[in-house]
Amino acid sequence: GNKDYDVIKADSGKACIEILKNEDVVIDVIMLDYQMPEMDGVHTLKQIRAIPEMKDMKIIFYTSEPKEDIENALKKVYPDDYLIKPSSPETISIAIQSVL
Repeated sequence: GNKDYDVIKADSGKACIEILKNEDVVIDVIMLDYQMPEMDGVHTLKQIRAIPEMKDMKIIFYTSEPKEDIENALKKVYPDDYLIKPSSPETISIAIQSVL
């Protein structure tokens, strides 16, 4: 079905980690881009997974980079799904539903 989501936008990987450390905020899914200022998506994903209570966090990579390139960069730390930019709102919604 069609669901509405509350979206919290983080301008960087560091900002994303700060939001996750705020216990008042409940996050169900993280959508990560590969290219971000300061800290790229791979580095951000590794940092998120290193937080004990975040190791099972649902993470979707939303990027124009080829999946192979991301997986080569990641090595053993994988997102739950990949979406290639640009994707329609429907495609994004389906991806979010599929990981929840």
